[in-house]
Amino acid sequence: MHNDLCEKHMIGNQTRERIVSASQLSIMRDLGMRMAGISQAKSDFAFVRHQPGVFQFLGCLSGHGQVWVNKHWETCSKDQAYLSPANVMHAYHAQGRKTWEVCWVMYDHAPWMAYLDLKQPVCCAIQTQPIHAAIACLHQESVGPAEKTVMRQWVLLIDQLVQRACKTWKKPSKLWQVWQEVDLNPGHPWQIDTLADIAQISNEHLRRLCKSELGIAPMQHVTKLRMQRATYLLCSTQMPIAQIATSVGYENAFAFTTAFKRHIKMSPTDYRLSHS
Repeated sequence: MHNDLCEKHMIGNQTRERIVSASQLSIMRDLGMRMAGISQAKSDFAFVRHQPGVFQFLGCLSGHGQVWVNKHWETCSKDQAYLSPANVMHAYHAQGRKTWEVCWVMYDHAPWMAYLDLKQPVCCAIQTQPIHAAIACLHQESVGPAEKTVMRQWVLLIDQLVQRACKTWKKPSKLWQVWQEVDLNPGHPWQIDTLADIAQISNEHLRRLCKSELGIAPMQHVTKLRMQRATYLLCSTQMPIAQIATSVGYENAFAFTTAFKRHIKMSPTDYRLSHS
């Protein structure tokens, strides 16, 4: 069935979808956005559009499907996205028995698309979870309280996230996974070697990328993430300072307090008191 490239729009009986359309929200129309949604696609989910009147972002959260790129099928898996310009044939389908969960946004037009160097559909590495989460929150609001001001903010966020992803598709960041690992375990004795191993690049390349993307050295960003976690723990828990120190990677309360004062400009105790 999927080798047949005849025009088709098959959602399938088993696929479950959450959709918000521009008919519900004027802000979507203002941004040129036609609709946004999440599909938990099953094997009968398949689309072929020969002359699509829309630009489409299709990001994979889990599972895998097949997308049409350069006259052949490619696998689209987690943290990959299928970007397809308007008026150029695109095609995609779920594969196998496992669910292919994708988030997607369609645009009729948008000024920023004029700057994209995208003539044909591409499958590229993109962090899709934030876009998926924002669409999920927009949908939940739309079927619940449906407050216009809240939905407007979710739509604006989705638009900005999609823009950022599309504008960097040729040079996707290799570092987001590194910082996610650090944030999940700030108490680990992180060194530049282990950070570079996660990104699968050399230490020097890591330094260059970090400087280019964040303006600071890798270990400086590790410290920043540790301080962010520490401020949260100080404000939101009653954990002793010594325990917080070890949980964010410091040997003792003295070393942690010294670093905290240097970065936050006050002691952990004073910070906790000022936010109590």
